[in-house]
Amino acid sequence: MKLTYKGKVKDGKLLIFKRQQMLTEITGLYDGKNVTLTIDRTKSSKTQQQNAYLWGVVYEYALEGFRDKGNLGLTIDDIHEFFKTKYLDNGKTAIIPKTGEVFKMQPTTVTLLKSDMMDYITQIVMFCAEWLEVSVPDPEQQVKIPLGWTPPEDGATYDEERDKKTL
Repeated sequence: MKLTYKGKVKDGKLLIFKRQQMLTEITGLYDGKNVTLTIDRTKSSKTQQQNAYLWGVVYEYALEGFRDKGNLGLTIDDIHEFFKTKYLDNGKTAIIPKTGEVFKMQPTTVTLLKSDMMDYITQIVMFCAEWLEVSVPDPEQQVKIPLGWTPPEDGATYDEERDKKTL
């Protein structure tokens, strides 16, 4: 069994963040056995900005695209599940020992690294363009929403051509 703990090197000393938990697990699993210790630099996790862009822009535009194609009952959570299933594979499986049946574990965006999150978002943006005919704005692109605009009751996002007539 592989154990992973995070820490920091400060002034030449290794500080383990959950030191007591680590010692308890090591003692329980490996007491009296030879082990190998590997230290690696922590990789950059996805950022809050990436997550905000994914949920606040990309998924919103995808949802609108799906609704425009007749999928009216979908929610943001449905869109999230659809794209996770389509583009992510965490490679994890669970095997039922008695039957040998193998189950693929549900993929997640929680553990994505920054670069993996960028790839995931790019795949969704390309899907939206190709299959939903929706152009998702880039993260740096400002979308102008006029003061006084309120979303329609159907939950649609702002559309400049459609909504400038109603202001």
